[in-house]
Amino acid sequence: MECETKSKTTSTAIRLYSSVAFFSKAAHPQPDFRLPSQRLQILALGLWLLLQDPHPTKASSSGEATMCDCWESLTSKVCCCIPPHVREKIQCILITLFLAIVAIVATGIVLIIVIFGGPLRKIKITVEDASLTRFDLLTDPTTRLAYNLTLTMSVRNPNWAIGIKHDEPLEAAYSFDGQQFDRVQVADEGDKQGARKTVVYRLETNSEGRGIALGNAGEAEFKKEKEDGVFEVEVKLTGKFKYQLRYTKCEFEATCPVKMQLEAPGAPAVVFQKVDCELTKSDDKNCKMVY
Repeated sequence: MECETKSKTTSTAIRLYSSVAFFSKAAHPQPDFRLPSQRLQILALGLWLLLQDPHPTKASSSGEATMCDCWESLTSKVCCCIPPHVREKIQCILITLFLAIVAIVATGIVLIIVIFGGPLRKIKITVEDASLTRFDLLTDPTTRLAYNLTLTMSVRNPNWAIGIKHDEPLEAAYSFDGQQFDRVQVADEGDKQGARKTVVYRLETNSEGRGIALGNAGEAEFKKEKEDGVFEVEVKLTGKFKYQLRYTKCEFEATCPVKMQLEAPGAPAVVFQKVDCELTKSDDKNCKMVY
């Protein structure tokens, strides 16, 4: 919308500047290094007078102030004065935008520092459930274990901005009295797990007779636990994973001492107490985690 009035002060300053420019060109056809500074002084004086806003604005038909006095320079009309309350609003908007930009930049810097150089949180592994429907020790012709074992395990990545990728298969080894009797694969090489994600694995393993070297002490321990009806099986997880967005590759090892009650056929289900696995601390400085 074009303004209808003109600022006398601003028009005077512009005419004064034009006159000086005209006579300077006529009197000095060659460049004069003193006159440009005079022109700048006159222009600055005109701008200063413009900002003083000595004249009231023209009221609209509704009684409200318009965007006010204008001056015409060549073919363009430029609004030269803004009401004080509008100026304050513009200042508030500019300050708000500046603070928002500063906050966004600061947040980005913090995120970069945390993602690429911040501490890592350890992977949490929990045995959620376990059942044992058979666990027999066979001694003829050799010492063997016959078993039927089911395990439900959860692996949680608590890091809020960094995912993990298995660089090697994640495997679980089962042992009784320190002697391994089975080994199963939990996750494949290349499997990914996002930040703050939990993956649940269900592992089933059985055998009609897997060889195991228990010795006399191991056989005695087996008989004792069978009388109690509760067997303690150690589950040991090993693997190697890479933190995404980083070059760090970490080998890890976790131990889960699981106590399982032998379930008799037709008996009610046994309530299992969850087991939090303990991770072995890494000697690699790049794999130091917050425990």
